[in-house]
Amino acid sequence: MIADQSFTLRAEQLLQLLEALSEPIAVTDDRQIVHYLNTRAQVATGLEAHPQGLSLQELSDASQVQPRALPIPVAGLRLYALSPHHKGPEHPGNTASVGAPVQTGDRYQDRLLELLLAEPGRIPDLLNAMCTGLIGLDDQLRITFISPGAGSLFGHKETAATGRDISWLMPQIDQGLLRECQRAPDKGQASFTLQQDRYALAGQIVRIGPPGDAAQLVLCLLDITPYQARATERASLLRIVIHDLTNPLNIALNLADLLRHGELHDEEREEAMAMLMEQLRRMHDLLRDLSLLDQTTEDISQSFEATSLDILAAAVVNDLKERAQEDGVRLALTPLPPHAVSVYGNGRLLQQAIYNLVANAIKYTLPGGWVRVTLRQRRDGQAEIIVADSGIGIPPAKQASIFEPFYRVRDPRTAHVNGTGLGLSLVRRVAEQHHGEVWFHSVPDRGSIFALRLPLYQDCATSQATEAS
Repeated sequence: MIADQSFTLRAEQLLQLLEALSEPIAVTDDRQIVHYLNTRAQVATGLEAHPQGLSLQELSDASQVQPRALPIPVAGLRLYALSPHHKGPEHPGNTASVGAPVQTGDRYQDRLLELLLAEPGRIPDLLNAMCTGLIGLDDQLRITFISPGAGSLFGHKETAATGRDISWLMPQIDQGLLRECQRAPDKGQASFTLQQDRYALAGQIVRIGPPGDAAQLVLCLLDITPYQARATERASLLRIVIHDLTNPLNIALNLADLLRHGELHDEEREEAMAMLMEQLRRMHDLLRDLSLLDQTTEDISQSFEATSLDILAAAVVNDLKERAQEDGVRLALTPLPPHAVSVYGNGRLLQQAIYNLVANAIKYTLPGGWVRVTLRQRRDGQAEIIVADSGIGIPPAKQASIFEPFYRVRDPRTAHVNGTGLGLSLVRRVAEQHHGEVWFHSVPDRGSIFALRLPLYQDCATSQATEAS
C-alpha cells in the first residue's frame, strides 16, 4: 500500500502522475459536473479536450463508458474510473458526440489540483484505488512502495519488496533509463516495455522528486499481455492465410488467362469455368470464415438478445438438407422440446456455430451414413445442441488439435472435401463468447458426437421438468 509519507508532490507532478495512469479517470464536482479527464479518459470517451458543463451521466450516455466511483472522499471532488460499456457492431468506440461545448486550457486541471492538494493525505488513497500497477523508487532505485495493482501483478506484498533494489522485482528493466529520468527534470515521462515472466508490461516513468540526483520515481505499469497475444495470433493467422490463398489464386489466374485467350474447346471451357468457380468459392469461404473469426475476438455482448435455439437448429438443418442428400447422408432433426429453448446471445454467430458443426459432420460422413441433430434443456440450467454422426471419426492423436485454426483431419476417404479449417475454431470462440463450452467424443470409423452447451436465458427459464443431463 502507498503510505501518506510516500508522497510529497508539487501540483505539476501530481498532474503528470494522473496522466501516466493507464486507467481512464474522470473528476467531477459534487453536482457531478465533469471538470477533468486524463488522457486515457479522453481516448475512452472520444473527447480531445476537457468538457465544459457536461454531467457525468451525459458523458456516460454519449460515450458508452461506465463510471466506477472511487472511494476517495476529497472535499468538493468525486473521482471515477471509466470502463467501456459492452459494444456491439453498431456502437463503435471513441465516436462520442456529446453536444456540449468543449474547452481547452488549464483551468479545469487547476481546479483538480487545487482541491487534491488541499487534502494531500488523500493522494495515496487515490493511487491505491487505481487498477494501475504503481511502484515507487527512492534515489537509489530501491522500492519504497507497491500499490495493490502492482502487488497482484507480481505476486509480492509490499512487506517483501520494500527496500529492495528494483532489479530484484524487475530484472529486465533498463536502470540506465531510470537514472536518466532522475537526473533530467525537464525530460518528462519516459516509456518502456519489457517481458516479465509470463507478463508483457508497458510502463511510464514519472519523476516526482525535487530537481537533482536525489529525485524519486514512480513506475506506472500496464499489463499488455492480452494485446500482445492477440497480435501474435493475428500475425500467425496472416501467414497461414497468405499461404492458403496463394494456391487457389494462382489456379484461378491461370484458368482466367486460358479463358481470356480463347484457347479452350467448349468442353474444356466448361470444365475450366467449373474449376475457376471452385477456386473462387474456396477464397470466398476462407475470407468469410476469417471475418467471422475476427468478430469473435471482440466483445459483442451489446448485440446479445433472447435467441431461440430451436429456431436456429431447424433453420440449419433445413439449409443443409440438400447438401446431405447430394452426399448420400441422412440428416435428421430429432423432435424439438415442447417449449422454446432460449439463450442470450448473438443469433447470427450462434447459427453459424451450429451450421459449422452440422456441415462438418456431413463432410466427414461417408455415403450411406447419418447425421442427427438434437436440442435439449439440461437440469443444470444449460441448453445443449448435440450433433452426432456415423462418420470416419477422429484419431486419438489428432483430437487435441481439432479446434486450432486451419487444422484439418487428413484421411484418404475425405481427400475430396473442401474446407478452410476454421469451422471448429469458430465454434469454440462463439461458445466462449457466450459463456458456454463445446465438447466432443469421437471413435475412429464409428463416428463423432459434438455438443454445444450454452447458459439458458433466465427470463425464459421455466419450472417444467427437463431432460436428464
